[in-house]
Amino acid sequence: MLRLWNAYWLGVRARMCRPRDPKTAMRQYGSLIVHPTRLVSTLTPIDYVRYREFEFVMKSISRYSPAPQKVLDIGSPKLLALSLAMSMPEAVVHTLDLLHREVRSASDAAQRLRIGNLVPQVQDARCLGYADSSFDVVVSVSVLEHIAPEHDGDVPASRELGRVLAPRGVAILTVPFWRVYFAEYRIGPVYGRTSSHGEPIFFQRFYDYDRLTRNIIRSSGLDLLYLGFIEERFLSPDPKKRLSQFVNASPTQNLVFGLSFPILSRVFLSHPKPLASCKKPYIACIVLRKP
Repeated sequence: MLRLWNAYWLGVRARMCRPRDPKTAMRQYGSLIVHPTRLVSTLTPIDYVRYREFEFVMKSISRYSPAPQKVLDIGSPKLLALSLAMSMPEAVVHTLDLLHREVRSASDAAQRLRIGNLVPQVQDARCLGYADSSFDVVVSVSVLEHIAPEHDGDVPASRELGRVLAPRGVAILTVPFWRVYFAEYRIGPVYGRTSSHGEPIFFQRFYDYDRLTRNIIRSSGLDLLYLGFIEERFLSPDPKKRLSQFVNASPTQNLVFGLSFPILSRVFLSHPKPLASCKKPYIACIVLRKP
């Protein structure tokens, strides 16, 4: 059974080393008491916004493909793939990432947690190394918006996820959304890319409806089953001012607010709902099916 709180506790366990003996266990647990930052970090395995996104993915799998045999996760936070593998032991769950450190982290966590059906790999979502029609389910949480270049970097990734999906299979995706398209740039390293001469480089796009339809839905070649939007409530109507920037953007913020993320996500973020019902749409939640 896919449950969000199971994912939470799995994340807590993944952040703690498995003690080999009682003395090691005492040192490990003692360090959590002596160093509050370690304790809070251990107890906050899921980011503020990811609570709602993980919940959407889990409910969508239960509704549209409750017994998949092969699942592909494209670049999502690795706790999602670990949770899917733990909750569906009969399925083989592949998880990929461009960054070697993310793949190593997933592999190490799977070994510590004795999850034998997780297959972490370094791959590029724009050129997947899988045969056509390989997977019953493809999931990707807040990944496509980061794929460079800004104009159409997401298009080949959308085509690829459609290609590797089996007939009648489903793709479950989330991306940032606003009524008018805009992109954000950053200075410094961004997912393996680095700006030169201090120039900002592309970080992420906030899709509008037209770009979402063109670059993801149509490019995938899949049929749209569901499209809903997570709304951010009780904050500035400006899409460039988001609560995550104030509670989940630095280690200090995580230390202060991390234990409140489950509550904050419930208060400030809605369940997915129609666009017409959103004053400030924030995350597009998409379910696609291969004919």
